[in-house]
Amino acid sequence: MSDEACRKIGAGNAGPYPAFINVDTGDEIPAGINLTRMCRERGLITQNMHKVIQGKRKSHRGWILKEATTDADR
Repeated sequence: MSDEACRKIGAGNAGPYPAFINVDTGDEIPAGINLTRMCRERGLITQNMHKVIQGKRKSHRGWILKEATTDADR
């Protein structure tokens, strides 16, 4: 399969993901469309970030759901 075909398939399968915040540094990852690409760019494990989104994991390498911090602050 060509690189172009792989990109088109990946873009078609991509779904939205929520915003994340790093509890150690305060850095934020805004909500976006392609979780796999975001994880690849930041050296994160996609499956573990899916578990954070699903609530099966509290965090991955310091990253948590941004909504989790706002709920805790209330």
